[in-house]
Amino acid sequence: WVGSSQGLGYLMLHANGRMQIDLMFAALSLLALMAVTLYLTTDHLLNQLIKRMSLDDLRTQ
Repeated sequence: WVGSSQGLGYLMLHANGRMQIDLMFAALSLLALMAVTLYLTTDHLLNQLIKRMSLDDLRTQ
């Protein structure tokens, strides 16, 4: 994100250079929230897929 001109990484670098610590931590918090949301969504989808595959295996036996 060093060479970008937009996005959260740019916002964090820009805020850090201007000593806007509150803005930098807000962007970091948003990035962490996005990461947790992506993890939980992926985990939920994988659990649903595993359940569906298990049911399909039981039906074919």
